[in-house]
Amino acid sequence: MFTALAFVPMDRVYDVFVQLCEYVPQVVQEFIPYMEDTYIGSWRFQSKTKPDGHMVFKRQWRDPMYPPHLWNVYKRTLEGEPRTNNQLEGWHRCFKTVVEENHPNIYLFREKLKGEQARTETLIESLIAGQKPGESRQKVKKTNEKVHLIVQEFDKMPPIDFLKGLSYNIKY
Repeated sequence: MFTALAFVPMDRVYDVFVQLCEYVPQVVQEFIPYMEDTYIGSWRFQSKTKPDGHMVFKRQWRDPMYPPHLWNVYKRTLEGEPRTNNQLEGWHRCFKTVVEENHPNIYLFREKLKGEQARTETLIESLIAGQKPGESRQKVKKTNEKVHLIVQEFDKMPPIDFLKGLSYNIKY
């Protein structure tokens, strides 16, 4: 359910994370500091000794290595934007087969890039002419629709149910 935190509104990520930490079984508790340090952030207490000898504790926020604005997809999901870079990965894999070499020299790379430019311009012209772009697989489309519906309902259900609903639909 931790991965479903990516679909929580940015301003609610920490609060929902705290609720999730209270919900998960004891065996998962060891994973929580990692999540705090890497993705969520956490409050830490810093102690200082005053000149009169009294200790004062100051609560200080510690930013994570990868703050939520880098990985949160709540807004993208609501707006129907891609949540991953799968299309880019697909293009890269395809271009790699066109180049046919792991480390091409600059001249071969330039020629292959020109060919890719020509294919891209042809695709753009066909889209302008009214041809429909390639469709996502039906299974992916269905999953995206379910995820979108659940994300739209964030404020209408308890956070743990929200995370569970998403977890049932996220594939790794």
